[in-house]
Amino acid sequence: MTLGPVVGRDVELAMARRFLDSTVLEPGAFLVEGEAGIGKTTVWAAAIGEAESRGIRVLQARAAETEVQLSYATLADLVGADFDVTRRALPPIQQHALAAALLRAELDDPVQPRTIATAFVGVLASIAEAAVVLVAIDDVQWLDPASAGALSFAARRLPERVGLLLTRRGDPGEPPPLGLERALPEGRLERLTPGPLSLAALHHLLHDRLGSAPPRPALARLAEASGGNPFLALEIARALGPE
Repeated sequence: MTLGPVVGRDVELAMARRFLDSTVLEPGAFLVEGEAGIGKTTVWAAAIGEAESRGIRVLQARAAETEVQLSYATLADLVGADFDVTRRALPPIQQHALAAALLRAELDDPVQPRTIATAFVGVLASIAEAAVVLVAIDDVQWLDPASAGALSFAARRLPERVGLLLTRRGDPGEPPPLGLERALPEGRLERLTPGPLSLAALHHLLHDRLGSAPPRPALARLAEASGGNPFLALEIARALGPE
């Protein structure tokens, strides 16, 4: 995954690195949450890049509001590329169930969600035999219910050397998604809410993205108007143009 320089997120990225370190030893989850535009996906993508540089196997998906009604859409994005390789490690009933969920086979009888969820755990375990695995999902608030059910099931049964990296738009005071607070051992759920960017970080961001940044008094007004939200700051700066 290619992305530009990550500005003003040294603390957040250090937390993500520590989480990756710990995933080698024990399964867990890292949840990045907060308002739209605050930088959740930036941290998520940077953590994926760090994981890939370490040889961690990343299974990633971006949930979308337009696909909430499509059963197992996110699950298919996560495991579709690995299914042909890992299916041999699954019992036949799980192979057939997961193939049906991924729209690679048709079955005469309805498939039980538990069978699909169990097969997903089996896929994770199979991949984790060769490498640490990071299941990375952006915008979990838009998970389709079928995928959410399979992920909740898996979170309670994460194989060794498997971690979850999730982002969620919303109030950080809400309970975590997928029942993570009950699914994981104590201390294995880390929650991060990126804060507003500093003036120095905003200056760097604007200069990097727009080619210039306003003088400090105007920059301070922009920071106040945007609340330090990088997306809002960029949109306001573009709308105002050069001062």
